[in-house]
Order: sequence, then structure tokens, then C-alpha cells
Amino acid sequence: VTLGTDRVVQCKAATQDQPGAHARVACLSQRAATVGGLLAALETLPADSLPNGPGAVTLIPNVSSCSNGRPYTMPSHPPKLLTQAIQLEAEIERAKVMSRFGHYEEAIRDVSAALVEAKRLGIRGVVARAHFTLAAIAKERGNRDLARAGFEQAAELAEESGNDALRADALSGQMVLANDETALAALARRAEAVVIRTDDPAMLARFLSRRGVAKLKRGFGAEGVDDLENARSMQLSLDGEDTVAIARIDGNLSAGLAMVGRIEESVERRRHAVELSRIHNGTEHPAYARHLGSLGQQVDEKEGAEMLREALSVFRKNFGEAHPDTVQALSNLCVVEGKFQSPDAVTHCTEAVAAADLLHGPNAPEVAWPLTALGLELLNLDRFAEAEVALKRGLRVAADPPRYPNEVADLQYYLGVSLAKQDIQLPKALSLIRAAREVWGESPVRQALVPELDQLVEKLELAIQEK
Repeated sequence: VTLGTDRVVQCKAATQDQPGAHARVACLSQRAATVGGLLAALETLPADSLPNGPGAVTLIPNVSSCSNGRPYTMPSHPPKLLTQAIQLEAEIERAKVMSRFGHYEEAIRDVSAALVEAKRLGIRGVVARAHFTLAAIAKERGNRDLARAGFEQAAELAEESGNDALRADALSGQMVLANDETALAALARRAEAVVIRTDDPAMLARFLSRRGVAKLKRGFGAEGVDDLENARSMQLSLDGEDTVAIARIDGNLSAGLAMVGRIEESVERRRHAVELSRIHNGTEHPAYARHLGSLGQQVDEKEGAEMLREALSVFRKNFGEAHPDTVQALSNLCVVEGKFQSPDAVTHCTEAVAAADLLHGPNAPEVAWPLTALGLELLNLDRFAEAEVALKRGLRVAADPPRYPNEVADLQYYLGVSLAKQDIQLPKALSLIRAAREVWGESPVRQALVPELDQLVEKLELAIQEK
């Protein structure tokens, strides 16, 4: 059944007050708005910004999920404003496509215009959707604070308008960006309750995927992997293997598998994510570059450096220097290049620190990783005093609790090594390395290095006794 034919059938059913018909009409109207937005975007997008493959076609929505007329999923708009609401939703959907292919400024402009008009008309459902879309774009561009506030506003407005589907997605967006475990757990409970009420398997798959990501970010590797593997199975049953959703899940699952020491599986998932993203997004899109940059850290160093340089080029083209993706790519490129003693390694780390300072401020926790990368590379070059300066600063600005599971422990270990190599402050060096060992001993990705660490502890203890 085509989208148009199904809408006619359901509209007739709605006029006869058949159960669930109004919800089905609203759902199909949203799908129609998505198609309209996609076609409008394709008319204006430059041909060279589209991928060479079925990428654009996969944006066409699946209408089968509208067939059951779930009462909470898609509330209808006010009848007198239905035409305006559908038009505004089409404009938002067009902006989402523009954002999908990297045209962020144009997308923000169009969604903001739709938001103003929806507020003027009092169409709360469209206002909520506009806020959610702006928050999603902000998250894509690395503006966590703006995204967090936008998702919160979208969740509140979605609740007011009775749109549980949007509310669940907005709560899940907040959950991924939660700053601490308490907030994460509270948001996860609220989102899960809404998802269960909607009884929508696609929504449940999205929720599990996002909860998995949130758990990985808080260091719960095994739990995060479980959620992501369940999300992947559900998504496969819904849409098959070759989708953007699977690419997104596989990218996050790869990170989780690496956290728990399942390295070969991690690389396999990441390669699959890169290929799917190449097909659906094209090679100039940040999503493709993120997958490629992550893969670059898992393969042979020289091959990985080439991947990271390509990713860095995409980020610079889309975002410039002062952006989280650019900072991350520069830092990771420095580390990979350092493994084969590239003369560019320190330069890239120094650029990463400068970009992070510009983006976040010199005392922000986000500067800790670029400083760690710089300190490690300086250590590899036996520039121990310079490494000490970078690592001390990194340890000073690192978040407590850490933003990443091994962040503080890595800084402690490398700083301890830099002091030990200079034969200064040996008791402090020993204390730092012992503190790192407590964390590394529980980390699947660091456990292999613990014997080397223990040998250094023994040497330091002996050197301190001799002094």
C-alpha cells in the first residue's frame, strides 16, 4: 500500500471514528512531511554533496509502523491548523536532510523560522519537534550545553502536546548527555517508562542504543555492550543490515567491545560502520569521518594515520579548528603518528591543545585529553621536562569524576613516568603510578600493561630506599 493510498483509507476511517484511526492519520501525515522535506532538500542540495549510492533513498520513511495506530505515539494537530502544521513539519524535515548532509547553518536557519511560525500559530507539537531538531543539530556539532537544554525543552513541550514518541527521544537525548550517574539513571527510568507505554519496537531500539552509549560514557562497558547488542538485534529485525541506524549502532558497539577487550569484534563492527556511512552519508560528511577516525586508531599505524588525516580534513572543512571533532582527530592523529615516530606528531598535539583551549577555555576538563596525547608523545621523544608540564596541567584540569574511565589514571601514570625519568620527586612518582595501577587493574583495555607498571613500581621503591 502506498503512502498516499493509505492516508486516504485512514482519513475515511477517522471520519467514522474507528479506533486508532486518528493516530494513524497523524502518523502518516508525519511520514508524508518527511517525504516532502526530503524531496525539497534534494532539489536544492548540490549533487556533489550526495553520496554515490542509495543514501538518499534510505531517508524515505517506513510507513508500516503507522498501521497499528498506537494511541500515544503520534497525537494529531488541531484540525483548523492541520495544513499549516504539515507544511511546517515538512520544512523541519527538509532542514533535517540538509543537516544530514552537513549543511548545518541552513538547517538551523530553516528550523528556527519554522519554530517562530509554529509559536505564532500555537501548534505545540511542531514547536516541540523544532526544539528537538535544533538540539539534535547542536549535539551533532559538539555543543553539548545547547543540546542538553534543547532536549529538555523538547521533552517538556512534547509532554504538553501529548507526543510520547518525541518525548521519549528527547529524554533519551538528555540521558546521553547526562553529567553524572544519578542524572543518567533518573533520565533512563523516565525515558524507558515512556518507551514501554508507546509499545513501539523502533523506539525501544533507539532507547537501548542511547542508553548503551550513556553507560559506555560512564565506564559501564559490559552493560553498555549488552544494550547496544540488543538494540542492534531489534534494528536488524525492523529494517535489515544496510541502514544508517545500524551504522550508528555499530560505531558505538565497536567502542564498547574495545572497552571490554573484544578487539577483533570491535574492529569488525567499526569497518562495517565506515562502509555503511560511506554509502549513506558520503565521504565528506562528519558521520563518515567519525567512523573513519575511530577505525584509524585500531588498524596499522601508517594506514590509521592516513584515515585520521582524511577525517581531520572533513572536520576542518565542516567545522574549522575550534570544534570537538577537530580536537579529537588532531589528538588521535598525534598518538598514532607517534607510534611510528612521525615528525608531525608533536605539531598535531600542540594544535589540538590550542584548538581545545580556544573552544573550551584553558581550564576546562575537555583539554585534558589533548594534553595527555601531547605529554605521551613528548615522553616518547625523551623530552621529559616538557612532558611533565603538559601532564601536570592535564591532571589539574581533568574532571572528577573523570569524563572517560581511564582519563585520570593515564595522566597519573604518564606524569609519574616523566618524574621518574628525570629522577626527581620519586615518592610523588610512586604515588601517582600506584594510583593509576588501581584503575588499570580493573580496565580490560589497560590490564595488559599492568605487569610493566608493577616493574616500574618495584624499581621506584628500590630507588627511594637507596636514597
